[in-house]
Amino acid sequence: MRPRPPLLLIPVALLGLAAPTLWRLGEARDGRRLLATGQTLSLDATAIPLPARGLDLVLSPDGASAYAKTTRGAVRIDLTTGRTAAEWRSRAGASMVGVALADAGLLVTDAAESLAILDPMTMAPRRTVKLGAAKVGGPCYPCGVAAAGGRAFVALNRDDAVAIVDLADGTFRKVPVGVAPYGATVAGDRVFVTCWGRPPAQGKPHAPSAGVEVETDERGAAAGGAVVELDLDGRELRRWSVGAQPTEVAVAADALYVACANADAVVRIARADGTTRTTRLDGLPGAAPSSLLLDGERLWVALSGENRVLALDLKTGRSLGSLETGWYPVAVRRGRNGLVVADAKGEGAPTRGVGEIVGAVRRLDPAKLAPAPKTADPKTAVPEVAVAKAKRPPVRRAVYIIKENRTYDQVFGDLPQGKGDPSLAMYGREVTPNHHALAEEFLLLDDFADNGSISTDGHAWAIEGQATAFYERSFGGWTRAYPFGGDEPLAVSRGGHLWDAALAKGKTFRNYGEFMYANDAPGFKANFATWKAGGTIPFKSAIGVKRVVPYTAPGFPGWNMAIPDGYRADAFLREFAEMERTGKMPDLVTIYLPQDHTSGDAPGAPTPRAHVADNDLAVGRIVEAISRSRFWKDTAIFALEDDPQAGLDSVDGHRSLCLVASPYTRRGTVVSAFYNQTSVLRTICEILGVKPYTRFIAESPSMSDLFVGRPDLTPYAARPARIPLDELNPPKRNAARLDLTGPDATDEETMDHLLWSMAYPRRPYPHRKDE
Repeated sequence: MRPRPPLLLIPVALLGLAAPTLWRLGEARDGRRLLATGQTLSLDATAIPLPARGLDLVLSPDGASAYAKTTRGAVRIDLTTGRTAAEWRSRAGASMVGVALADAGLLVTDAAESLAILDPMTMAPRRTVKLGAAKVGGPCYPCGVAAAGGRAFVALNRDDAVAIVDLADGTFRKVPVGVAPYGATVAGDRVFVTCWGRPPAQGKPHAPSAGVEVETDERGAAAGGAVVELDLDGRELRRWSVGAQPTEVAVAADALYVACANADAVVRIARADGTTRTTRLDGLPGAAPSSLLLDGERLWVALSGENRVLALDLKTGRSLGSLETGWYPVAVRRGRNGLVVADAKGEGAPTRGVGEIVGAVRRLDPAKLAPAPKTADPKTAVPEVAVAKAKRPPVRRAVYIIKENRTYDQVFGDLPQGKGDPSLAMYGREVTPNHHALAEEFLLLDDFADNGSISTDGHAWAIEGQATAFYERSFGGWTRAYPFGGDEPLAVSRGGHLWDAALAKGKTFRNYGEFMYANDAPGFKANFATWKAGGTIPFKSAIGVKRVVPYTAPGFPGWNMAIPDGYRADAFLREFAEMERTGKMPDLVTIYLPQDHTSGDAPGAPTPRAHVADNDLAVGRIVEAISRSRFWKDTAIFALEDDPQAGLDSVDGHRSLCLVASPYTRRGTVVSAFYNQTSVLRTICEILGVKPYTRFIAESPSMSDLFVGRPDLTPYAARPARIPLDELNPPKRNAARLDLTGPDATDEETMDHLLWSMAYPRRPYPHRKDE
């Protein structure tokens, strides 16, 4: 059988498809707003904003109050007035889920080891129960909580147990239940606990998660979870295997209903005989069912990834329609006159920085149920285009460069041809001459968005094309893991990674640094000297996803702020020279260049502008080498940031930068159409002839309209750095104590303010316009 020619990059107008929208990121139009994910959201003037991202919700028995767990604690909302009445802030952050009402008070779990018991009216603490360390060491990480008979049942996510707490005196005991318990539900004399992992069966692949081994598939994603039934004394009665990331259980007289967020499914379990029926949601991965509500003959399902609640017929499991919510609904409850929903990210209103995102609580009228919108069909998501009919030269391979943590305005705010704010430009042309030259010689995208917010969900979006519930719910504290490198199996999307899709199609792949930590390297000064002398910097490679190991260049370092990106560029160029000699280059190449993350004011580290300049030169040298090679004629290069967290932007905190370089790029233009990270993934899929592997990729606009049919083979000439790359921070007594052991170990607000003060020591930090 002859291989099918690669899909061509053709302007969308030639395919008879709609051109990319000029609806700008964050802009409200006709009552809807464009989100960084490419979705649009209907605005609701009656939505009640939360002070932080939303996580969970419980209503008072009389329906007058809603208690929302947020990433910074919990709030009481008066549903009569629609106002926040009181707030409790947790010193230890907040875990993924966990708020309940009991006679003893409002129960809220934190992101460490405590169960707080609050006064339901004032939100003042009545008691704090310390639930102890996990058996593997570290915090037990209490998550879901339910109450009955004067006791609380708390899912201890890192302790693989449920704590049964006497609410009168705070004593407790722990009952083992399985890997990574998440939610707890009490119904009568039964407790139902959802567990996100399961021990590996003999011969099955597995990976570590918080000190225990979890069964995975070959791509590194957890194979599935479990639901455990206990009596009120903690004795296990039954257990069922279910899909990945089981979140909430709704209990009827005859059945249990389980939402499985990473399986895009709702499982019905018959209580009489334990038989199961699975309702799979249409389309590609990403719907993320995460909360359930039984309502007569209907089951309401909060679809976090689709910004809506879906009604299912209990008898048939078929859809009855849906209601639109805010951005990423996390809980659906029955209120006095309809539904009450909490969402994680609210109305999607533009923010200057992504750390300003807040959730909301809203009321929905079930009578306004509308037909559920159609989602992307994996069979038709990428149209097949015949080479003979297209008459366009092919782009056959993609080089994908991922960098760290910059907004559009931080780098390109000084470009007058784009929509930027020069007052926010921290690393303009003087620091980033290659970024500026590439944007001007090829094209400038001034409405490009990063889907996520920080490095962990940023790399998930950039590689997996989705951030699962693990990421979206962990912003209150990354206690279980900070899976920047795909190294938490409970977080990985069932859709897999970009390279999984490519390899499944028979494409070749080479990885340079992505999903890798470069450990135990010497300090920057020694490494810089070694690099300049042509030596080899010693480091230990650590890669958490086994599948990517054989495809990864061993001499190319991953995350380590003490290793210059110039050294990384050299490591790639050595292998690239061999590709040039043999005429064999992989179809997909990923390159990680992290130095624009910076080390803040850490003594002896490069200054932030030296870090960014080092990164800029590395990008320029790589593009130059490829553009002067035999492979240039059929290669496209995409370079973007993993996230936009460490800076401000005049349009929206999600707006970032993306460079697109190839002989077919529409040169010398400014493009104000909206694109995002999943647009890049969709375009790479088109280049490789691979179908999208999440609904976000399939539904994002293709970047094919950025390409023309006639190539301009003019090579790119890298610009030299304009500042010393070994410009170091001076010793300081009052230097910020930054944790640089991993990406984002220092919180984004601290780093953001610090970098601004170093770039502009005499300018006050530019707060939001409403402050």
